[in-house]
Amino acid sequence: MDNCSVASVIATPASLALGANTVTWTATDGSGKTQTASQIVTVTDNVKPTITAPANVNVTTNTACTATGVVLGTPATADNCSVANVTNDHPSTTYPLGSTTVIWTVTDGSGNTQTAIQIVTVTDNVKPTISCPGNLTPNVGIGTCTASVATSSPTTADNCTVTKLTWTLTGATTGASA
Repeated sequence: MDNCSVASVIATPASLALGANTVTWTATDGSGKTQTASQIVTVTDNVKPTITAPANVNVTTNTACTATGVVLGTPATADNCSVANVTNDHPSTTYPLGSTTVIWTVTDGSGNTQTAIQIVTVTDNVKPTISCPGNLTPNVGIGTCTASVATSSPTTADNCTVTKLTWTLTGATTGASA
């Protein structure tokens, strides 16, 4: 308290950095006399960083029914202070058939985090193969005009799996699929 008027009060520094800062206050009266006092001001960053995941990825399978060498791209990140780390939860470049969700996480220097999602879709574009057993020419039995025929199954293969095998009987009046 001054018995004259206070001419100015100045705080230094005027701009504070992240973390603990010592602020020195200087009061000057009309006679030019000064007095200082200090205080600690701790600036914290509670603002989350931002992240935009790379575009979704669409790839096809290889002979092992997976996609390898998948390139995810790089997310766009920003922060009001500093970005410390960017990670995702799928460290491999191999992806299975179907859709995989990749979660990207950005962490700033103060430990604030934000996430974004990218989808990797792997489709099978390889047709299965099929090899039928040889043609059959059965003879009808005496006194009948029909033949009972047992055929073997065809051989099938695919880079993924053959999920369904059907057949159609043509040129006959009866038949069944097993």
